[in-house]
Amino acid sequence: MILSDYMITTLGSCIIILIIAIDYMRKFTTDIFQRRLLLLMLCASFTGAVFDYIGITLERIPGEQTRITLGSIWTVYIIARNYTFYLGTVFIDYVAHGDTVRTKKFLKYVIIFLTFYIISLIPNLTLGYYFYVSRDNVYTPGVLFTIQTLVSYLPVFIAIVDIILAPKYNIGKQIPFIIIFILTIAIGTALDIFFGTTNLIWPCITIAILYIYLFVIRTDSKIDSLTGICNRNSFNEYIYNLSANPDEKEHIFILINIDNLRIINDILGFTEGDKALRDITSIIKTSIRNTDFTARLGGDEFIIVMTGGTDIQQIIDRINDKIDAQNKNKTHPYQLYISYGYDTFINHSGWQIQDSLSLISEKMYKYKESRREITSKILTAAKEKNNV
Repeated sequence: MILSDYMITTLGSCIIILIIAIDYMRKFTTDIFQRRLLLLMLCASFTGAVFDYIGITLERIPGEQTRITLGSIWTVYIIARNYTFYLGTVFIDYVAHGDTVRTKKFLKYVIIFLTFYIISLIPNLTLGYYFYVSRDNVYTPGVLFTIQTLVSYLPVFIAIVDIILAPKYNIGKQIPFIIIFILTIAIGTALDIFFGTTNLIWPCITIAILYIYLFVIRTDSKIDSLTGICNRNSFNEYIYNLSANPDEKEHIFILINIDNLRIINDILGFTEGDKALRDITSIIKTSIRNTDFTARLGGDEFIIVMTGGTDIQQIIDRINDKIDAQNKNKTHPYQLYISYGYDTFINHSGWQIQDSLSLISEKMYKYKESRREITSKILTAAKEKNNV
């Protein structure tokens, strides 16, 4: 292929990746961990594309110095491309499992593995066991080239296994995104190996990254930016899909309201109020299963949807126990209290979801009203303490 072909593919990819990065850096409502992960992936892919283009350009210039330089350039290219693939796999893990702790641990192992691989690339510059640059400046496979290839494309297989192990509820929503991402990378990989060139892989990588970005933008519209859980839009979509499901399954709806969020906001400010919302979110998430649905409906209201057969009171007690433990530890200058209501809904039983939602809302506000005196005492004490 002529040089202009490489210019179109690699520089075109660089421009698209750069535009995505610039636009994404302007968005501040997205998941912070997801944001850093995607930006690292964009940086790695941009670096790989640039060095690939530089290498392809220099190989046409004869000379021993060029040959030495090309060895270093293609080493950086291989490192950047591997980071792109592996970070993409880490991103899939985060999407598939929705578990920040798990994905951070996975990312740590990936970095350790790639660090050892990078160290092994340094002696290759002189020994050429992975690859070497021939006297006519041609990239030539070494005796361990197969290992290099396996390391480069292992993420595709890791991603497939990761999907199989992911929670069914979470993966069900993300399966189209993951399949398209893996297929795109796999096609680029196959073309790279079959034609022995990198001219065709960068468009595939760019398509995969662009698809990830569109997925992130679409997902952000369904995530509450403060707490990181689903928002009302996501809940509306969830109950719509639940209503359309032909299965007559039993579901439990639990509505939770923070009793004293207004007090915290009024007395201590909205920064502390935001902390309270995040605290309750964390407590709820650690009190339910990964397969359960939870969302912030807005303000101080949260909803949990669980499958039938769950001990509701046990879940409520677990949440209250964790709130009491935090209150006793006095880690914040406020005390948290919640009101709640719950109901069991059976699909296609003649009882509409909206009826269940109205019922649990009524139960929750009755419970809240019964605690009005406690809330009033908290408000009075807070005002006296802060001389309000």
